[in-house]
Amino acid sequence: MPSGRRRTVISHLHDRPRRPEARTALAVAVTAALSLMVLLTACGDDTTTATDTPSGTDGTDGVVDPDALEALSAARARWSQAGPADYGFTATRSCECTDEAAGPLRVHVVDTVAISTTYVGTPTNAGPGSVEDVFDDIEASIERGEQVGVAYDVASGFPARVRLDLESIPADGGLDLTLRDLVSYDELRAELADARAVWAAGATRSYDLTYRMLCFCPEIVVSLEVRDGTLVDRTIEGAPTTDLIDGVEDLFSQVEAAINSAAFAIEVTYEPAYGYPARLYVDPEEQLLDEEHGVEIVSFELR
Repeated sequence: MPSGRRRTVISHLHDRPRRPEARTALAVAVTAALSLMVLLTACGDDTTTATDTPSGTDGTDGVVDPDALEALSAARARWSQAGPADYGFTATRSCECTDEAAGPLRVHVVDTVAISTTYVGTPTNAGPGSVEDVFDDIEASIERGEQVGVAYDVASGFPARVRLDLESIPADGGLDLTLRDLVSYDELRAELADARAVWAAGATRSYDLTYRMLCFCPEIVVSLEVRDGTLVDRTIEGAPTTDLIDGVEDLFSQVEAAINSAAFAIEVTYEPAYGYPARLYVDPEEQLLDEEHGVEIVSFELR
């Protein structure tokens, strides 16, 4: 190697990924907090701010329950402070109703407005709206003096389980709603911007990169030679494919496209020293099969 040239080799060795259980730090926090909530309830600890017990005075309908209103107000305050502006979640209903109404439905919210709701990738009007809309439905039910049972996430206020008009639920009335798989697209965009800044600061334009494609397909490994930001050579081992990247900038673009499409699951890990996506896994739609895809970097070498 000529004198004065940098030569840095980074090797990435990972097992083939399974479907991710958590997508962002916020999703991890929600899952952990709900697990803690269940544990505390089971132990009889009343320190949690989540409630999942019927409201009403002495269990009687027609009387507004101040405790339920207080719990709702506290959850709203937490969500206002910690909740993202651009987010997605999955909603399911327990009901004697159509599959589309029962879900699972994927809801995408921007600035408190549900801009899209899909069932198996198809747009629908059957969704619950935004988290803010769900809060409004809870408040209206409480104000009507109905019995309600709501489990709020103790950290973010996210209403993970909502049961309204409990006495009517056995007769398929009321509402029994579960919200899950919260993804903060705000958080993912911020992480992407930070990683791009690290990559740009390194002025890394000449490198060799080998990656493995993540898909329901035969093993495919691709090696790239990039010089001065331009792809000069590509080698493919395994099944032929046209779904290829030309370098790190293409990887960043794939992450951005997944965020902009409000994919059901986006799992991305960035290499800390240079900022490039070391692993990207995207599941566009929960109910569709075999459309998951991604890239995992096997090795990276500066030239």
